[in-house]
Amino acid sequence: MRNLLAAALLSLSAGFAQAGDAMQISYADTAKFADFGRSQWDRERNQKEFSAMLQEVASKLPAHQQLSIKVLDVNLAGELEWVRRTADELRVMRNVTWPVIEFEYQLSENGRLLRSDKVRLSDMSYLQDSFFNGAQQSTAWRYERRMLDRWFKDAVLKR
Repeated sequence: MRNLLAAALLSLSAGFAQAGDAMQISYADTAKFADFGRSQWDRERNQKEFSAMLQEVASKLPAHQQLSIKVLDVNLAGELEWVRRTADELRVMRNVTWPVIEFEYQLSENGRLLRSDKVRLSDMSYLQDSFFNGAQQSTAWRYERRMLDRWFKDAVLKR
């Protein structure tokens, strides 16, 4: 499911040539992130998916603006738990396992710095909000995406 979503998001992000040119994404050491995958393979896959999501969010940038983001830490919504019968992991959502994203950003227009800041996004009521936001119920990264969308509208677009 996530692989299919990642492929769809990557193909969507290819359609946003302007946003791709206007968006720079870098990462601190993902192995030190609070919850971004247990293996190197998981972290690489999550980084691709997360980057595609950021590219899609940034596709709404006004013309001539550039956004540079350095992701410092991610703690995904929920917590991975082992399922004994299948020896597989399942992400379990609880009220105490809310998502957190930390990053630094710089917003510029035609080479002139407009804003820069270090941001820590979290949503302690992510499970309650999801009840009222049924349109995104089936998408991966829905809780993290909702936080990023809110931040982008408030901090970047100033809406």
